[in-house]
Amino acid sequence: MKLMIISGSPRMGSQSGKLAHLIAKRLSKRRKEVTCAVLDLAEPILPELTDDVFKSPPTPGSPWYSTLGDLSDADGFVVITPEFHGMVPPGLKTLFMLSGEGPFCDKPALPVGVSDGMGGVWPIAELRVSSFRGNRVCWIPDDVVVRRVSDVNAATERAFTEPSQKFPAIWARLDASCDLLIGYTRALSEARKGGAIQRKHKEAA
Repeated sequence: MKLMIISGSPRMGSQSGKLAHLIAKRLSKRRKEVTCAVLDLAEPILPELTDDVFKSPPTPGSPWYSTLGDLSDADGFVVITPEFHGMVPPGLKTLFMLSGEGPFCDKPALPVGVSDGMGGVWPIAELRVSSFRGNRVCWIPDDVVVRRVSDVNAATERAFTEPSQKFPAIWARLDASCDLLIGYTRALSEARKGGAIQRKHKEAA
């Protein structure tokens, strides 16, 4: 099983990106059947939004072409979104918009909101309301909000390197939600393979 951890922040070296790598590291240690990869949207992988990007397929060898391949290989997703003025960063919305009915289709995703303060809720609501229409991603009925994310990341890094240090309490919630995601990933994978999900609509008799 392959899970893709997506960091939606456009900032290089962001706390969202650090959390993505920490989630991947902890998941790989806890669940041996899971392989994790990280997609950081701070990297220049998204194409410019012009008419051409909607009319022509991605160019082989381009960063966007490779990214679509990586997303297609994933069985499920953890989507980390910082809160920018109460909104999802534009790059993350662009990712879902450009993907079409392809790499995310009928695959489960766990939304994770992050904030360096006490926010982080609104982007999760926005993702659930407006990011699934064209790409058919399946948001699971669980989510996590990581507040004071800089402190959480720093404490988590210490816990990985110093056995005497405990992981922050939020990891109990993250672990449980990731385990739920794995359950949905397994179930939806079987549904896709077994033909239980049909995307071609038949005419009514």
